Amino acid sequence: MIKDKIFNQFPELETDRLRLRELKISDAQDVFEIFSNSQVMKYYNLYPLDCLEQAEELIRNYQLAFKEQRILKWGLEYKKEGKLIGSCGLYNWQSDFARATIGYELGSEYWEQGLMTEALTAVLEFAFMKMRLNRIQALVEPPNQSSRQLLKKLGFKKEGLLRDYMFYKGEYRDLLMYSLLKTGFI
Repeated sequence: MIKDKIFNQFPELETDRLRLRELKISDAQDVFEIFSNSQVMKYYNLYPLDCLEQAEELIRNYQLAFKEQRILKWGLEYKKEGKLIGSCGLYNWQSDFARATIGYELGSEYWEQGLMTEALTAVLEFAFMKMRLNRIQALVEPPNQSSRQLLKKLGFKKEGLLRDYMFYKGEYRDLLMYSLLKTGFI
């Protein structure tokens, strides 16, 4: 079964500038810096982190989710600095339907440098070729123009508005559904 092969050992990916690898507890300080930044967390379904222990717990949750074959969450290590600068991953993998949802975040000092485009291109190739997915979807808050532009650049198509789709940070929020099909990527 494909799922068992994928989750047998954490898959590492590499691009020109990035190494996509499993998050480790030793990354906690970098994770804290990213996830405590209110700009980065503006459209994220978590409040900004308050302490290093929350970053450690977040990493442990991602590690457990991998062991339970629920989430593939890569840390984005910037080779030039040897520093974790963000993460991206696939969740809600439904192997019977050959689809998953993608999510990502990047430290604000690394925005607008093409790094997330580079990372997600590697993840999409892995998802379509190794995981044999047919569809990858993304959920984005309508005012998140940066994320919408990134998805469009990668070939995602906007499918529509999901009204009051999520409840987080104390309110219901609309989300836009985007998708990319394997035939649109290859």
